[in-house]
Amino acid sequence: MREFPSIKGEIFRKFVHFCGLFYIPSYEIFGKEILFSVLLILVPIVVFLEILRIKKGFFGYLVREYEKKSLGAYVYFLISLIILTYLFPKESAFVAVLTAIIGDGFAGIFRRMGNELLASLSMFFTSTILIYLIGLMSYHSVFAVLVGTTVERIKKINGVRIEDNISVPLSTAIADSLSSLISDL
Repeated sequence: MREFPSIKGEIFRKFVHFCGLFYIPSYEIFGKEILFSVLLILVPIVVFLEILRIKKGFFGYLVREYEKKSLGAYVYFLISLIILTYLFPKESAFVAVLTAIIGDGFAGIFRRMGNELLASLSMFFTSTILIYLIGLMSYHSVFAVLVGTTVERIKKINGVRIEDNISVPLSTAIADSLSSLISDL
């Protein structure tokens, strides 16, 4: 079921998605406490935007069909960022954010082209390459990306849609943190 008439629509949506990468430099520049506070301040702004979108139809071109009358994906991603910032070490949060934004972003583009295998492979490899480039490469970060990629494949459980903007970053962060903790023992 296609929700955009073309790949161009998906690329525009992913461009907005990729703007979430500002999380990493913001964390580095301002630190955990200030970033956490800013994310909390964004909640009422996002709620206001969601009300406008749902009630008045604003920004409708950015949401998928199933989001038209419910919360947009960016709300769930904001919740994920708040949880990542508060509960997880910086490195685990960064691995999770890169996997959720870049990896899942590329996967979505390839999925629109009708290739599920290429979508999963692109998610895993783009995430792993970026983790390497920012200096977070380790066997536990690769394991975490593999977990996040696997979780992204789960679309429904017992007929209930799984929100990947929460499941992917949190499962990736949990896998990274736990495997890092175990390797330090």
